[in-house]
Amino acid sequence: FEPDAEADDALVSQEQALIDAGQAAMWTDVDMMWWIRSQQGNVGVAPFPAGASGTGLTPASVGGVVMSAGTQQPEAAWRWMDYLSRQPLSPMTMGIKFLPARRSAAEASGYWDDLDAMLADALDYAVSHSYVARELLAYSAFEDALNAILTGESAVDAAMAQAQEDAEAELEQQATEAAGATPVPTFVVAAPEGTPASQAGTTIVFLPGIGSLNLEPFRDLAARFHEDHPDIFVDVKMPDFLSGTPDLPSLAAASDCFQWYPSFQEARNREAILSLAPFVEADAGFPMDDYLPQALDQFRWQGQLMALPADITPYVIEYNRDLFDAAGLDYPSPDWTWEEFLDLAVALTEGEGETKQHGFVAEFYELNDLLLLTERLGARLIDEGADPPAFTYDDPATVEALRWYAALTTEHGVKPVFVTDLNKLLAASAAMIEREAMITEGRAAMWSSSPTAAAVFGGRPDLNAGAVPPPRRADGTSPAGLLTVSGYFISAETENRQACWQWITFLSGEPAAVQGLPARVSVSTSDAFRAKVGASHAEAYLASVSEAQETSVLQVLNEEEWLGGAIYWYGQAFGQVIDGKATPEEALAAAQKLADDYRACVVAAGDFGQATWQACVQEIDPTLPAFLFQAGN
Repeated sequence: FEPDAEADDALVSQEQALIDAGQAAMWTDVDMMWWIRSQQGNVGVAPFPAGASGTGLTPASVGGVVMSAGTQQPEAAWRWMDYLSRQPLSPMTMGIKFLPARRSAAEASGYWDDLDAMLADALDYAVSHSYVARELLAYSAFEDALNAILTGESAVDAAMAQAQEDAEAELEQQATEAAGATPVPTFVVAAPEGTPASQAGTTIVFLPGIGSLNLEPFRDLAARFHEDHPDIFVDVKMPDFLSGTPDLPSLAAASDCFQWYPSFQEARNREAILSLAPFVEADAGFPMDDYLPQALDQFRWQGQLMALPADITPYVIEYNRDLFDAAGLDYPSPDWTWEEFLDLAVALTEGEGETKQHGFVAEFYELNDLLLLTERLGARLIDEGADPPAFTYDDPATVEALRWYAALTTEHGVKPVFVTDLNKLLAASAAMIEREAMITEGRAAMWSSSPTAAAVFGGRPDLNAGAVPPPRRADGTSPAGLLTVSGYFISAETENRQACWQWITFLSGEPAAVQGLPARVSVSTSDAFRAKVGASHAEAYLASVSEAQETSVLQVLNEEEWLGGAIYWYGQAFGQVIDGKATPEEALAAAQKLADDYRACVVAAGDFGQATWQACVQEIDPTLPAFLFQAGN
């Protein structure tokens, strides 16, 4: 590639674009990426070729544990480091694992046994024929020479001679600077402060679920809680995400109380937690009426409240005020219609190609958008009156809703489509980044959003954005616009039940404890919450949930988890319509057939547990990618 031909802020490198487009026969990569690449298609892996003398030419990087020069406990630190080196390393995420540096640790953890045979052979050879890629000195001189050679600006001999001269000069300068540097003063590591567990009183362990991505607010709240309850210490810890996706039993086993999502169909989940009904009955001042009913419903099982609703992830439409102002258009109102949505999207779409401004931008993989927006367009996706519930993809209302939604792209050209094929989802990082660039660079007038966007992209402080709920149905009604609801659970095995109850009721009144919409009305309408997210977003978040007349399809999927196994085919039907491979009627008829066969499989098994329904999904449709069913997904 031409040096400096790629913009510094390019979202995807030139080589990455060729790989994604299938225009590269071979390329270099790190071993952890192969698992993702292999999900994309027919991709192999091999070590670097050996040198003429058989020496290793595969570069390797090694991470390690370092002892501080200022430690006061070198022997204890060494014992800890030695212990760590013998432990198996947990997977980073789905299918991606580190290779332990000690052979015995790799063998004990079954590292080699669990690897794909092709990758195992390549790595086995590579680690025996590799060199450690250490920090390179005077590298810029070599890079300049390489660029000069590849662009034809200089012959190899001349370029490398100049590189040698520049490198020696750079090394001499570095040596001079090092000789004149002020020595680093000797330091001593401070002794650790005492932990709450060493003090008199009750200590409870709390795991804040996804909130663990930012533990500081919870630890600040724990300190405040302790001021009012000096006999209770809250030890805020991070769940073990490295061992796979947590569930209710694993979180309950590791804590006294925790935050997670409802999942009550399997007995083992219900047995891991306490019903909160006795606590509510014993607490005369408990503000049950203050909780949003849509949130409470998520945590009831056969009339029992199993957790306190905590954090709602609302689904809203955000818009760029500057683009609306430039076009002389009024901002959308909370009670807007689909006709108004389309008029605005058309009016705000302009240009062509990479600089095109789109009226509306959905998620890079828009299954959530597809479910929630077509539902608001009148789609009937699930017949809850059937026993068990049945899918209604071929219902005329669903067909028309999908047709209208797809036409945003195929007919009106106001909405881009990024990824519709699940088999390409793991390689969709470029699409995710491109979508974010459309929003931050002012190439999206409206886009679907939720509070989790800030967690992923760190917020968009320079964007002048407002928010409204999605448009309502033609009859003025709307299902709840929410993606997820997390709640506070108490472990069935805890010895500190009352302390946990006091802690989680305290948390439920704190805006700092949520990333999305607080489940309590008094908190979601408070000045503190409006100041945290902005008035426009606070109103949109609340309206998206509180003004709903019925549950959303995602709420139904939360209550009946096995139904989620059939949503993939609804997404595939949308992709077939977008690609022009089928009409909405044809695509949804095919999806209906798969969904019916899947339902019959689950019913015949007589078990709605995860293992059963996932096996049925794979049996009915073997073309679905394996990563959907990997542990930790």
